[in-house]
Amino acid sequence: MIYTEKSYLFLTLCTLLCSGCDNQITIHKKNYNYSQIKQDNINPVIILGSGISGLVAGIYLSQANIPVLIIEGEKPGGALTKAHSVRNWPGVIDSPGLEITGKIFDQAKQLNINTVQEKVISVDFTQYPFIISTQVLDETKKIIDRLALTCIITMGTEPNLLNITGEKEYFGRGVSTCAVCEGSLYKNKKVIIVGGGDAAITEAGYLSDIVSQVTLVVRKEKFRAKNIQEQERVCKKLNVKVLFNTELKEIKGDNTKVTQVILENNKIKKTETLDIDGVFLAIGARPNTDIFKKQLECNENNFIITKNYQASSVPGVYAAGDITDSIFRQAITAAGDGCKAALQAKKFLEEIGYQTQQNITSSPVSTGPKDINITEIKSQKDFDIFVLDSAKGTIIDVYATMCLGCQKVAKVIEDIIPKFKDKINFVKINIDNKECQISYVTSKINGKDIQSVPTVIFIKNKKEIFRIEKDAYTKDQLEKDIQKFLL
Repeated sequence: MIYTEKSYLFLTLCTLLCSGCDNQITIHKKNYNYSQIKQDNINPVIILGSGISGLVAGIYLSQANIPVLIIEGEKPGGALTKAHSVRNWPGVIDSPGLEITGKIFDQAKQLNINTVQEKVISVDFTQYPFIISTQVLDETKKIIDRLALTCIITMGTEPNLLNITGEKEYFGRGVSTCAVCEGSLYKNKKVIIVGGGDAAITEAGYLSDIVSQVTLVVRKEKFRAKNIQEQERVCKKLNVKVLFNTELKEIKGDNTKVTQVILENNKIKKTETLDIDGVFLAIGARPNTDIFKKQLECNENNFIITKNYQASSVPGVYAAGDITDSIFRQAITAAGDGCKAALQAKKFLEEIGYQTQQNITSSPVSTGPKDINITEIKSQKDFDIFVLDSAKGTIIDVYATMCLGCQKVAKVIEDIIPKFKDKINFVKINIDNKECQISYVTSKINGKDIQSVPTVIFIKNKKEIFRIEKDAYTKDQLEKDIQKFLL
């Protein structure tokens, strides 16, 4: 055992008795001394999640010379990265969410904040230092246990699903929760959006500029969106139709893609079948609190309860952003939460006797372009020259600008290129490319339609050999697929 009975009893007492941040710190100061900890390799602060609140917390702590480890999780950047148009971020008139989070990531890199691409699978807040268990996001699925003096939880939410027939079967093949990621795959097609809030309105506005018909399916008799001006603007569009008091009951397809949906009017109990190409779900989100429910106080909707700003029910554990917020859920409030959590964690560390490191220095990190020898296909002529006329086998990275999974796959491909650049022709194409549309690409290589991104296509002799359609694609997996491709 590396944890003393004294520290265990102390933390349990704190958990039971404390109701506010100040009280928590007072009890720790009276009963616990950081100098008593004998273990090595303890992280002063571990931040779970790399959305806006987690990044901001990391920046504040790093600037205070407190080492920080950020567990990125499966979706670096958080929910804001999916927004194609952000108009309420201070100092920004209109910008993609990915661009905003990208700048914050760059700031974190300049401060040399340590980040790891791992998924949090369990925590133990009943022992001190806290134990954070993660799983590496590669084929090894290695489990790592880390110790932390303080922890800031910023793991956000997950999109809700309907759990109806056909939803799971066709997810990624016509069913999506991210219009900005995959909307371009439905050019001149018919789609429905399920939901009546701001997210549904935003996605309808975005898709209406791409598809031929958008049908908004709203369960209640009116919208619950707060942005009335945007709601009115979108609903005035000629290719936007709204069905109130309507629910999606079933999704049908031809085993490869979505073809129809069954809708029901919940007032008159009448059903209808609608021919459709895509289904986008915008029905809210649930907090990622499953691993915390038995250790932290949560409300009836499973959001973490915070007291005295961002303090949780366990001393030294703080929560910020959407995982605590079922009301506002804004990027700017998440950033504020991250700031407050960082300052509270800093105060907590001072109270237990932790001394900040004075020798931490930040140095610029190069973000310049790499010599990775990958060709961006910008036109049909480019495709003909660099793919169809290539003597080597070709790997095409099909991606979307706002797709987080696409960014992860792109990094994997970049890492593998130096080893195979003499044997493989590496190219990439954006699904938003109007000069070389995806339909042209698939027709030329005798390939099937692309239903989702990221998609990695392996081509030999002008024909598709196989493809990979997942974002959890590791360097080792890609290398094995290339070796198989080269045989």
